[in-house]
Amino acid sequence: GRQARQPAADMYSCGMVLWFLYHGVEPTRSEEGGRMPPCDKMRERELVTLVQACWEGPDDRPSSQDCIVRMEAIKAREDGRDGRVGALRSPSGFRSPRGCCVQ
Repeated sequence: GRQARQPAADMYSCGMVLWFLYHGVEPTRSEEGGRMPPCDKMRERELVTLVQACWEGPDDRPSSQDCIVRMEAIKAREDGRDGRVGALRSPSGFRSPRGCCVQ
């Protein structure tokens, strides 16, 4: 039979979505040993740490509540830097819309 989905699977997906939103391209595993996509273009160190934590082993991934708290802290720092709400900037030009994901 099928196994029930675990919250850890959702957190893995959350890491992939955050990576995609920042970079604006679909994440793919590296051809070299199946490593996760690189985070070297991400300027926000706390965002890199969060994305990578979401890709850890299932028992080591953050909870959804922890993820929300961490994203709110990142957003608060970004808002303080340029005075605009929802201003997580990325090289891809993506700007997190108001009301999306992190409020």
